[in-house]
Amino acid sequence: MRNEYVIYSAYWDHLGIDETLPGGRARQIYYGVLDNASGVPTMLEIARAYKALPVVPKRTILFLVTTSEEQGLLGAQYYAQHPLYRLAKTLGDINIADAGTQSAYTASNRPLVYHAKQDFGAAP
Repeated sequence: MRNEYVIYSAYWDHLGIDETLPGGRARQIYYGVLDNASGVPTMLEIARAYKALPVVPKRTILFLVTTSEEQGLLGAQYYAQHPLYRLAKTLGDINIADAGTQSAYTASNRPLVYHAKQDFGAAP
Protein backbone atom coordinates (compact mmCIF):
# COMPACT_ATOMS: atom_id res chain seq x y z
CA MET A 1 0.00 0.00 0.00
CA ARG A 2 2.99 2.34 0.37
CA ASN A 3 3.04 2.62 -3.43
CA GLU A 4 -0.54 3.96 -3.47
CA TYR A 5 -1.03 7.70 -3.09
CA VAL A 6 -3.66 9.99 -1.63
CA ILE A 7 -3.29 13.67 -2.47
CA TYR A 8 -4.44 16.63 -0.40
CA SER A 9 -4.43 19.74 -2.56
CA ALA A 10 -5.23 23.42 -2.30
CA TYR A 11 -4.61 26.45 -4.45
CA TRP A 12 -3.37 29.80 -3.26
CA ASP A 13 -4.11 32.32 -5.98
CA HIS A 14 -6.86 34.43 -7.40
CA LEU A 15 -6.52 36.79 -10.36
CA GLY A 16 -4.76 39.66 -8.61
CA ILE A 17 -5.46 43.20 -9.88
CA ASP A 18 -7.03 44.37 -13.12
CA GLU A 19 -6.04 47.99 -13.63
CA THR A 20 -8.35 48.25 -16.66
CA LEU A 21 -11.43 48.04 -14.41
CA PRO A 22 -13.10 51.39 -13.68
CA GLY A 23 -12.97 52.88 -10.20
CA GLY A 24 -10.28 53.09 -7.58
CA ARG A 25 -7.82 50.40 -6.58
CA ALA A 26 -10.35 48.80 -4.21
CA ARG A 27 -12.62 48.06 -7.20
CA GLN A 28 -9.75 46.67 -9.28
CA ILE A 29 -8.67 43.96 -6.87
CA TYR A 30 -9.96 40.42 -7.34
CA TYR A 31 -10.59 39.54 -3.75
CA GLY A 32 -10.30 35.81 -3.38
CA VAL A 33 -8.51 34.88 -0.18
CA LEU A 34 -11.51 33.13 1.35
CA ASP A 35 -12.26 30.90 -1.61
CA ASN A 36 -8.64 30.40 -2.60
CA ALA A 37 -5.79 30.75 -0.15
CA SER A 38 -7.85 29.62 2.85
CA GLY A 39 -7.35 26.02 1.75
CA VAL A 40 -3.54 26.22 1.98
CA PRO A 41 -3.23 26.78 5.75
CA THR A 42 -5.95 24.18 6.30
CA MET A 43 -3.98 21.68 4.25
CA LEU A 44 -0.79 22.54 6.16
CA GLU A 45 -2.56 21.85 9.45
CA ILE A 46 -3.70 18.48 8.09
CA ALA A 47 -0.07 17.75 7.15
CA ARG A 48 1.01 18.69 10.66
CA ALA A 49 -1.60 16.34 12.11
CA TYR A 50 -0.36 13.48 9.89
CA LYS A 51 3.21 14.16 11.02
CA ALA A 52 2.14 13.86 14.65
CA LEU A 53 0.44 10.48 14.21
CA PRO A 54 2.05 7.74 16.31
CA VAL A 55 1.73 5.31 13.37
CA VAL A 56 2.25 6.40 9.77
CA PRO A 57 -0.60 5.78 7.29
CA LYS A 58 -0.39 2.64 5.18
CA ARG A 59 -0.68 4.71 1.99
CA THR A 60 1.62 7.54 0.98
CA ILE A 61 0.12 10.98 1.56
CA LEU A 62 1.11 13.77 -0.84
CA PHE A 63 0.43 17.45 -0.13
CA LEU A 64 0.18 19.59 -3.26
CA VAL A 65 -0.30 23.36 -3.60
CA THR A 66 -1.17 24.56 -7.09
CA THR A 67 -1.61 27.92 -8.76
CA SER A 68 -3.54 29.54 -11.62
CA GLU A 69 -6.75 27.74 -10.74
CA GLU A 70 -8.83 30.79 -11.63
CA GLN A 71 -7.28 30.78 -15.09
CA GLY A 72 -8.29 27.28 -16.09
CA LEU A 73 -6.86 24.93 -13.43
CA LEU A 74 -3.38 25.36 -14.91
CA GLY A 75 -1.54 24.12 -11.81
CA ALA A 76 -3.68 21.00 -11.53
CA GLN A 77 -3.33 20.35 -15.26
CA TYR A 78 0.44 20.68 -14.96
CA TYR A 79 0.53 18.12 -12.15
CA ALA A 80 -1.66 15.73 -14.12
CA GLN A 81 0.79 15.99 -17.02
CA HIS A 82 3.92 15.83 -14.80
CA PRO A 83 2.99 13.76 -11.73
CA LEU A 84 5.52 12.89 -9.06
CA TYR A 85 4.14 9.33 -9.04
CA ARG A 86 2.25 7.32 -11.66
CA LEU A 87 -1.35 8.49 -11.77
CA ALA A 88 -2.52 4.90 -11.93
CA LYS A 89 -1.27 4.60 -8.33
CA THR A 90 -3.07 7.78 -7.20
CA LEU A 91 -6.27 6.81 -5.43
CA GLY A 92 -7.72 10.30 -5.19
CA ASP A 93 -7.29 13.97 -4.44
CA ILE A 94 -9.01 15.79 -1.61
CA ASN A 95 -9.01 19.40 -2.78
CA ILE A 96 -9.51 21.97 -0.02
CA ALA A 97 -11.15 25.30 -0.85
CA ASP A 98 -13.40 27.77 0.95
CA ALA A 99 -12.03 26.57 4.27
CA GLY A 100 -13.75 28.28 7.17
CA THR A 101 -16.04 30.36 5.00
CA GLN A 102 -19.77 30.67 5.16
CA SER A 103 -21.32 30.06 1.76
CA ALA A 104 -24.93 29.77 0.70
CA TYR A 105 -24.54 26.00 1.12
CA THR A 106 -23.25 26.05 4.66
CA ALA A 107 -25.70 28.78 5.68
CA SER A 108 -28.56 26.53 4.56
CA ASN A 109 -27.05 23.48 6.36
CA ARG A 110 -26.62 21.63 3.08
CA PRO A 111 -23.48 19.48 2.90
CA LEU A 112 -20.59 20.96 0.96
CA VAL A 113 -18.04 18.55 -0.54
CA TYR A 114 -15.14 19.49 -2.81
CA HIS A 115 -13.54 17.00 -5.18
CA ALA A 116 -13.62 13.93 -2.99
CA LYS A 117 -12.04 12.14 -5.95
CA GLN A 118 -10.21 13.96 -8.72
CA ASP A 119 -10.37 12.59 -12.24
CA PHE A 120 -6.77 12.72 -13.45
CA GLY A 121 -7.52 11.18 -16.84
CA ALA A 122 -5.50 8.42 -18.42
CA ALA A 123 -2.35 7.29 -16.69
CA PRO A 124 0.88 8.05 -18.56
